[in-house]
Amino acid sequence: SNSLVLIDAVKHKISGRIEGFSAPHVIKFGPVSKKAYLTLKKEIGIGVFDFSTEEKKVLPLKVNPRSLTFSPDESKLYFASFWVDGIFEFDITQGKVSRFIPIQPPKGNTSPMEVTYHGVENINSEVLVITNEGRSMLDSINPQTGKLLDRNNKVSNPCCAEAITVDKNSSTVLISNLGDETVQIFSVNKSGKLSDQGKIKVGADPKRVAIFGKH
Repeated sequence: SNSLVLIDAVKHKISGRIEGFSAPHVIKFGPVSKKAYLTLKKEIGIGVFDFSTEEKKVLPLKVNPRSLTFSPDESKLYFASFWVDGIFEFDITQGKVSRFIPIQPPKGNTSPMEVTYHGVENINSEVLVITNEGRSMLDSINPQTGKLLDRNNKVSNPCCAEAITVDKNSSTVLISNLGDETVQIFSVNKSGKLSDQGKIKVGADPKRVAIFGKH
C-alpha cells in the first residue's frame, strides 16, 4: 500500500500510517536521530521519515538496496545490492554514495550471480556482519579498511541479520536462513570473529526478524 504503518504493540492496533513511500521493504531506525530509513522496491533510493518533524524524503541512488545499517554515529549508511560482491557506503550528510567496499568471493565460487549480499548489521565502528544469500556465507568486515575479518559457511542462503545484543567485547546476531528454514545465532567478538551458537527450524522462508526490547 506504499505506506509505513505504525502499530501499537501493547494494544495490538494500528496507530498511524505514513503514505507516499514506493513499496517500502526493509525498515531500520537511526541509532542517533528519530528517523526511520526504508529501502524501496519500486523507486531507486532510500526513504526517510523524521518522527520529530514528520518530514518525508527519498535519498536517491543508482542501485537498489536490499537492506541497510548505520555507522554508530549515523553519519553513514551501509547497504548491499544485486549482482555485486561487496557493499556500498552512503554519506548521509552529503547525500551520496561515498565508496564501494569490494569483498572477495571464495575460491571456486566466483561466477557472477544476481543474489549475493543481503542483510547487513553494524556491531561497532570496526565490525559489520553481512549475509551472502547466494553464496551461503556469513562475513564480518571492517567498514573502515574494507578488510574481511571472518567468514562462516555454516549458514544456508542467509537473508536477514539482526543484532540481539551489542557489547564492546562480544555481541550476538540473529540470522534467518532461507535454505534450511531456520534462524541461527552467532556470537561476534570485538575483532569480528564469528562463532556459531546453534539454529532452530521455524518454517518455510524465514525472512525479516525483529528483536523486541533487544533481548
